[in-house]
Amino acid sequence: MAEVNKPLKINERLALTTYITDVESHIQVDNEKCKDCVTKACLYVCPAKVYELKDGKIIAHYEACLELGGCIIACHQMGNKGITWKYPKGGQGVVFKYG
Repeated sequence: MAEVNKPLKINERLALTTYITDVESHIQVDNEKCKDCVTKACLYVCPAKVYELKDGKIIAHYEACLELGGCIIACHQMGNKGITWKYPKGGQGVVFKYG
């Protein structure tokens, strides 16, 4: 029998996360700026792995965004300022459930 008050592991907590996906992205990537970026920090700071390097371009899978904002901070502090990020439109985006 499962323990009722057992703390959940991080992967179990993230499995409770749901998304209401907007039809347009709240993340814009300027690949002209990104192509000269040495660090490509966005690929490493996002725990949801929203950013992917494909055929030399940064692709943003905005549907999985946890809306933490770490990518924009890393991009603007360590990168070439190639990411524009805003919160999704009202009612859209990530929905956290605590467990």
